[in-house]
Amino acid sequence: MINRASINEWTTIHGALGDTAYALQLRDNSMYPRFDSGTTIIVDPSISPTPPCFVVVYIKRIHDFVFRRLTKESGQLTLYAYNDEGYRQLPLFKEDQILGCMLEAKWSAF
Repeated sequence: MINRASINEWTTIHGALGDTAYALQLRDNSMYPRFDSGTTIIVDPSISPTPPCFVVVYIKRIHDFVFRRLTKESGQLTLYAYNDEGYRQLPLFKEDQILGCMLEAKWSAF
């Protein structure tokens, strides 16, 4: 159960969501210029990830979460970062866990 007292921000969406959908605020510029740091994304784990969708993934080998575009190159699923300055493309391995597909993005006006 979510403790509503711990929520510090609310947002609206423009469509139907699954029961397990959630919002995240991006913390880096790995997807710049398409998505800036601070962009809020709406993610739905009930949607089956199919390239070229945007996904949130837990990468076990680096013990971190990333937001990337899921692509398929030469039969290999790859997590594509738009910003190649300091961010690299990551192959998706079976131990990595896709946590959902992005449904919507909300850019900050500031």
